Amino acid sequence: MTTISINPKTNVSFKDTIVEFNRIKASAFSGNVIIQVEGTPNWMLIFSAGRLAGISGGIDGIDRWKRSLALASANLPLERLIKSNNEEEVFLNSNKLAQEWAIKEVLFDIIQFSQNQGNKLSYQLIATSGNTNTSSSLPILDIQPLMHETIKTWQQWQKSGLESIPPSLFPVIKPQQIEQASSDLSLEYLIASIDGTRSLRSLAIHHRQRLIDLTTTLLPLLKTGAIDLVPPPNSNMSTKLYNRSMIANVVEAKNNHLFNLSTSDPNDKPRPLIACIDDSIFVYKSLEKILTEEGYRCLGIQDPLKIIPTLIRNKPDLIFLDLVMPISNGYEVCEQIRKTPSLANIPVIILTGSDGFVDRVRSKLVGANGFMGKPAQAKAVLKTIEKYLSISKANKIEDLKSQPAEPIAQAVPIEMTKDFSKRVLVIDDDDNIREVVSMCLHKLKGWNIATASSGQEGLNRARTSQPDAIILDMMMPNMDGLAFLRHLRSDPVTKMIPVLLLTASKYLPARQLLIELGVVDIIAKPFAPIQLVQQIDLVL
Repeated sequence: MTTISINPKTNVSFKDTIVEFNRIKASAFSGNVIIQVEGTPNWMLIFSAGRLAGISGGIDGIDRWKRSLALASANLPLERLIKSNNEEEVFLNSNKLAQEWAIKEVLFDIIQFSQNQGNKLSYQLIATSGNTNTSSSLPILDIQPLMHETIKTWQQWQKSGLESIPPSLFPVIKPQQIEQASSDLSLEYLIASIDGTRSLRSLAIHHRQRLIDLTTTLLPLLKTGAIDLVPPPNSNMSTKLYNRSMIANVVEAKNNHLFNLSTSDPNDKPRPLIACIDDSIFVYKSLEKILTEEGYRCLGIQDPLKIIPTLIRNKPDLIFLDLVMPISNGYEVCEQIRKTPSLANIPVIILTGSDGFVDRVRSKLVGANGFMGKPAQAKAVLKTIEKYLSISKANKIEDLKSQPAEPIAQAVPIEMTKDFSKRVLVIDDDDNIREVVSMCLHKLKGWNIATASSGQEGLNRARTSQPDAIILDMMMPNMDGLAFLRHLRSDPVTKMIPVLLLTASKYLPARQLLIELGVVDIIAKPFAPIQLVQQIDLVL
């Protein structure tokens, strides 16, 4: 068996690993995924044919497995533990639950450290070729359901104001400060068990408490410094993984992890409220710093299930919206905002690390006003706010709230009647172009869209579906646009279908030839979505 190292990805976010895990499953990848966050030991996830076969590394690995076995014993349902008299089956059932606990713990740590360290996450795939079948008593699991559960746990951790507290670290007490900090007798037993040999997770199991409850109990002492968090004993880990100042200003979560920070005088008229919808702590803090330094109020929202209710309650003046989130993406959220009467006119600025043509077109189609790349720069953020907010003496912004979305090319009113009976065939070898054109036509006009990635496939679809119009890429491999047109016109079934050429080339055949071949219009790449639809609408 040989190993093949795939180019590592550096300085990415945890969301990028979610995408990678989906690719791993789709491609039935076998091998190891090495994940590193600055200042922490590596984690290694072992995959077999796209499924998770094992984990190792990270913080407190030995105790992690002990904790997982203990949790499995305490929580394993009777029907999973005793399915038969087969001892091996009983063993495998208990091991499966233990491994699920261990995996979720590792995923939680990766999420937390990657966000608290500013998304300085790196990963590398090391594929294995040859026979990858291994005999193991550990089950092979799908990572996606475990990922979904872990993300929900992380969101609960955040809503409890604990996002800066790593449960994998070890609490140590400062006796003099403990005496001054608390005289609560209910804490004495808990404090007495803190000896620097157990992590917060191990302490929770020792006291038979939920981890979130135990940590919340200790939160006041962590804030004052009476209890500190350190890496495992005798480890070479960074001591910067936890800093007490990180939680000094943590506000108790209300209404879906809502941070309402303002540097303005309470006697002044309220400054504009800017909403930041992003699941990354790093992005939150970066935007909050930029906004609050300029006197803006900032509303942070992380739970995707409560985005709309929180926006309705607080009525922000502008929304920065992350494009990629674990449960719902920015396109879906933007559409919900535009369908909500009280929010419909609020400017929405999409935030994304992928500043591509397809993303820009999608953003415009769902009603976004602007598009900004990550990481957000202060100058760009403030310029965007100034553009969409007109701050008068009364801090009213109704004029710019009604400003239409800035188009990609030329402003053309979107006043179009939808016709669900028309059928259009889009033929282009570029996946992105097919997707964008299809989206524009269906979204703005309601037309039924079929696609083909080659000239031959396009001919077959044209014969079977007989569309009302064909959008044809001029430059394609094997069969270019001219060859396609000659075949199309030679077939009695398809010879009358109007064709519009879609091309980025300045060098086209003679206009007379195009007319003879039934080309009714030429659409230049790149195109404006509205103009594209209008040109085709004239043909239909």
